[in-house]
Amino acid sequence: MGCQGPAPVAKETPPITQNGGLSAKVLDRCKNATVLVGNFQGGKFFASGSGFVAGDGKTIYTNKHVVTGDDDVVDDCKLVFFPGTSRVRVVSAPAKQITVYTDAKRNADDYYKHDVAKIRIEAQVADPLDAGDLTLVRETQDSWALGFPNGLNIRSESSELPSVTVHSLKIERVEKKEDKTLVLQFGGSATFGNSGGPVVNDKGEVIGIIQALGDQRSTIIYGVPIWVARELGSQKQAKDDFLKPLSGPAAAIETSRPSEPRETIRSNGDSILASRILSESDLEGLSAVALTILRNEPFARRGYRFSRSELRRAFEASNWYHARTRNLSAVESDFNSKERHNINLIREYQSENGLEW
Repeated sequence: MGCQGPAPVAKETPPITQNGGLSAKVLDRCKNATVLVGNFQGGKFFASGSGFVAGDGKTIYTNKHVVTGDDDVVDDCKLVFFPGTSRVRVVSAPAKQITVYTDAKRNADDYYKHDVAKIRIEAQVADPLDAGDLTLVRETQDSWALGFPNGLNIRSESSELPSVTVHSLKIERVEKKEDKTLVLQFGGSATFGNSGGPVVNDKGEVIGIIQALGDQRSTIIYGVPIWVARELGSQKQAKDDFLKPLSGPAAAIETSRPSEPRETIRSNGDSILASRILSESDLEGLSAVALTILRNEPFARRGYRFSRSELRRAFEASNWYHARTRNLSAVESDFNSKERHNINLIREYQSENGLEW
């Protein structure tokens, strides 16, 4: 019998990539770890954002403004894992399981750095993502943002929740001070609803958290550097009562000092919601953005300093708006009955018609 040559060596199949993008394995891991976050302000669905699984798998990071809505108070939330797939799972996250920065100064720069929230759940649902090394981050590098742009309003098959969208980003600016990354600026198409979602490098490691657009017409996108979330992870859990709105005389006694005068709120002109009772017919045809701005005008007229950057920019275009207070209770106590009715009407109309923004 003739001699038989050596058996051919099987070649390892290379990972599937998508035109130089993430490998299929990395992409699947990132998508599985990206979570749809629903904010239930006042017990009703208010808005949605994005988040991602990190740490021990029982931690989800997102933006503070995703879990606080428009009143800077942490709300009950729901988390949707694997949306748009047969594995979909919904997990409740009450406010007491959510940690936010409570010591941030109320200026724009400090809020940008602290616009992070940590949600804790009882059991791991998806594998976590690792944090990337920010010392290796440079301008012109490719990165990818995962999340749910436009929230539930994005086109989805039948009545299913939307699956994860992956945006290709380019790192455009990295601002550092004493070797700490303070600003991450990207170029790309991530938009409203992506807030709180991860920005990953080519290894699937998180380098930042999508936080804000430069403005509504711009492709400039800002991300919170991942070290901010890790720093929050070591912060002491905020007290439950801090996360709830103040109500009743006991709360007032606990949180005020006898030597300090009670803050007086004065309205800078009447809001358009103050003069008459609106009906749903008055709201028909208005966009989600227009409804949200209309609903928040009474707050702006009284100088409320919005934590949500989009609302701040919208009202800063008006010469009568002067942000001067974070005292939500004092602002709301100054509303007349028509404003209270109209604010609640608009909020319910938005929720019932999928017009949250």
